[in-house]
Amino acid sequence: MSFLNPSVLFALPLIVIPLILHLIHQKPFKPVPFSHNKWLQEAHQMLMPRKKLKDLIILILRTALILFLILFFSRPVFHKGKIHSSPTETECFVILFDVSASMGGI
Repeated sequence: MSFLNPSVLFALPLIVIPLILHLIHQKPFKPVPFSHNKWLQEAHQMLMPRKKLKDLIILILRTALILFLILFFSRPVFHKGKIHSSPTETECFVILFDVSASMGGI
């Protein structure tokens, strides 16, 4: 595998941006004096694992999005068993989605 635009790979350190933002936005909870605070704490403890899982999934998706964008703009080229010796020999694989009326997409 090689890249047609390898200079874009210098942007790979940008992957840590979602992690930094995730760590910065974690706010500690301040205790609030309230008469029914005991029941609120129990409800909060029950919902905490779900919130942590949701935050982790969002963090992974944001990191993967940045990684895929960087790889997309670096234009990777996969070779089948041999490296092409001349630049005129290129293989291209295209996926085309046509939803026009002529193809019955409507």
